[in-house]
Amino acid sequence: MLLDNALSLPAELRSYEEHWWDDETLRGLTVPTKVLIGAQSPPFNRLFADHLSALSPHATVEVLPGQEHGAPLNAPEVIAEVIRQFWTREPAGAH
Repeated sequence: MLLDNALSLPAELRSYEEHWWDDETLRGLTVPTKVLIGAQSPPFNRLFADHLSALSPHATVEVLPGQEHGAPLNAPEVIAEVIRQFWTREPAGAH
């Protein structure tokens, strides 16, 4: 797994450059925004999540315990529940 991550790193870094949002764009977000991050995600991902939530007045970060960066593929039920709660503004565990 570590080797797979190392081999994909150059492509991932290029992707960040192509899709990076500048601070002004982040400050301009006016809709509620939930930033999901796996507790086991790479540190760079957490830095970006924290950066986004610090700049956007309506953003919150939710750390998904036991999940990695691939949570949407590895644990879609977890992601779906977090999104459902966010859309309905239901507290965690209320369902």
